[in-house]
Parts: sequence; structure tokens; C-alpha cells
Amino acid sequence: MKKLLYVSAGVLALSIFCARADDVAPGAAPAKTEPKAVVPPAPKPEMKEMTLTGTIIKQEIKGKKDQVVVAYSLTTGEGVTIKLPTAKSSLKIEDFVGSKVKLTGMGTEKEGHDGKKVTSIQKITNIVKAVEAAPAAPAAVPAPAK
Repeated sequence: MKKLLYVSAGVLALSIFCARADDVAPGAAPAKTEPKAVVPPAPKPEMKEMTLTGTIIKQEIKGKKDQVVVAYSLTTGEGVTIKLPTAKSSLKIEDFVGSKVKLTGMGTEKEGHDGKKVTSIQKITNIVKAVEAAPAAPAAVPAPAK
């Protein structure tokens, strides 16, 4: 009885081993796959100097590991929001938060998926507070005649 049990276990182990050997034959070449067509990336638009006017907005965003990341953006008069780079520089964007500014920098403009113009600023070269035009004084009213 024990011999029958050992023989059955041996046959079972041998059949499993042979089945595995058929899947990966030694010295056999792996199955050939067709190489995927390489699509070159779209050319990046060339950076150019840009001057934008708008209001600087500060946002605090929760990042990885519950860190708070500060991000700045410029909202133009047309309501377009442009993200500003957060690279360290001598310009302190913090001083201009909430103010209307004239920002000069290097950036790109391209057409988005929905056909709208997308503006991106990579480097800020100068920020100055915009001088708002003073409201026109009301016209002088002549004094009533006596």
C-alpha cells in the first residue's frame, strides 16, 4: 500500500515537472514581439519674453505627507489664471500678493486641447506694482446764478 502511495506521488511530481518543462524549454528562443512604433514627442514651443498684468494670488495646497505647499498664480483682467514658477529667486512674490502687478518673464503660449490659448511662465524676470489710473474727477458744476 505504501509503495502504491509513493509511486502515485512520484508520478504526480513527474507530470508537474514535465508540464513546467514544456512551458519553458531550455535553449528555446523567447516569443518574438513586434516593436512598438516610436512616436516622437511634440516639439516644445520656444520660450519668449512676455509681459502680463494682473493680480497675484497665493494658494496653500496640501501636498504629500501632509506638507503644505505654497503656489502663486496671476489672474489677468480677462479672468485667465496663469501658474507662476516657485523657483528660488531674488524676487519676492510674497510682497505682491493681492496687488495688481505688471509681470515680465520668459514663457510660452500654445493652443490647448479645447482650442483655447494656454500661457505658461517658466521664469520671472521682473515684477512691479501696476499704476492704476486715477478715476476721472467729476466735471466742475457752475455756481448757480443769483
